[in-house]
Amino acid sequence: MKVCYLTNAHSINSQMMAESFVKLGHEVYIITYMSYVANNNNKIHIYEKKVSKSVRHIWYWYQWAGLFSIDRLIREIKPDIVHGHFISNIGLNMALAVGYPKALSVYGSDVYVAPGSRIYKTVVKIALKTADLVHVGDRATGRLVTTLGCSEEKIVVLPWGVDTDLFSPNAKSEDIKKPYSESPIIINIRGYRDKYDVKTYIKSIPLVLKAVPEAKFMLIGWGEKSEYVALAKKLKIENNIKFIGPLEQADLAKYLAMADIYVDTCPISGGFGLGAQQAMSCGMPLIVADLPGYDEAIKAGYTGYIYKKRDPESLAEKTIILASDDKKRILFGKRCRTFAENVADRYKNMAELERYFQMLTEGTLKIDEKHRLCSKWIDDAFN
Repeated sequence: MKVCYLTNAHSINSQMMAESFVKLGHEVYIITYMSYVANNNNKIHIYEKKVSKSVRHIWYWYQWAGLFSIDRLIREIKPDIVHGHFISNIGLNMALAVGYPKALSVYGSDVYVAPGSRIYKTVVKIALKTADLVHVGDRATGRLVTTLGCSEEKIVVLPWGVDTDLFSPNAKSEDIKKPYSESPIIINIRGYRDKYDVKTYIKSIPLVLKAVPEAKFMLIGWGEKSEYVALAKKLKIENNIKFIGPLEQADLAKYLAMADIYVDTCPISGGFGLGAQQAMSCGMPLIVADLPGYDEAIKAGYTGYIYKKRDPESLAEKTIILASDDKKRILFGKRCRTFAENVADRYKNMAELERYFQMLTEGTLKIDEKHRLCSKWIDDAFN
C-alpha cells in the first residue's frame, strides 16, 4: 500500500507512525512544510514544501502556501490513501485532495486549541466531513470532533502508542540514578514553554520539599531555560531541580525508567498525551491536570492522581502522597505498565490502523465495536 502523509514532519507522532508503516511493509511518502530532521530511513520519501518564515506562524497564509502545488504532488505520487495529520496545518489540503481514500488523524490540540476565526472553524469542519476515516487517540477528542460535524460512524479510537520495548522499566540507567539513589525523583518532560504551565511544576517544589525534603526534580525538553532557572533560584530550590535539554528517544526512555513520578502540567487538553504514555510504559505513576482525555487513562488512587490545573498547592498535595509512599508508587507503576501494554503499544495499534486503511482502500470499512467511541476497551485494560 502506498501511503501519502500530509503532516508537520517535526511531530514525533507523525515520525513514529510513518516509520511504523514502513516496518509493516508499506511505501511511505511525506509532504511537509517542516523538515523531517530525524529521517534516517531511506524508505520514507520526503517532500518539503518551503514556507516563508514571515508567514509560517500566520495560520491563514500557512494554509494557502503551496496549496495547489501540494495537490499536484499528491497526483504525481498516486497514493492508495492520503493521511492528514493536524488539521490546523493541512485542513485545506485534505479538503482539496479528491479521488483518493482519505484518513485524518486528530491530535487533540488542533481542535482543543483552535484559532477562533470562522474561516479556521469552517476548514476544520470541511476536513472532518470529507475524510473517510477519522483517527483519534482518546474518546474525549473523539467526542469533541463529533461536535464539529464529524460522524461518529467513521471515528476510530486508537491511542498513538509508544514502543513498549524501548520505553520499559528495563531501560533504567543506574548511572543516571546513582546520584539520586536515596531520593524519589519527580520528572516533567514538557520543556520550557509557558503554554505547558511548567511554572506550576516549579512553584509546587518548595511545598513538596517541606514534607519530603529528600525529593529531587527534573525538567526536560525544548526551549529557553533561563526564565525557569531564574524562578528556581528565586524560590531557593535550584539545588533540588535539574534542567535538561531535549533528549533522543532512547535517552528519554532511560530518564523516564529511572524516575519515580511523572508530572504533566499542560493546562489545555490535547488528549491522552504521548509523554504520559511513555511514562506509563516505563512503569511510572502519573500526576496530571484535570483535563479531558487523561481521565480515561488515569484512575485516581489506582494509577496516579489528577490535580487542579494551574494550582501549585493541588499539585504538591498529590505529589507528596506518592513521593512519601514507596509501596504505593511501585504498585501504581506496575498498573501503569499493564495499561500501556494493553492499550498503548504502538506497533499493535498501528497494525490495527493499517487494517482499517486496507479496508478503506477496498471500500469495505467497518470499525470494530471495541474501537468506537462507545467502547469500554480502554477501561477494560485496567483489568
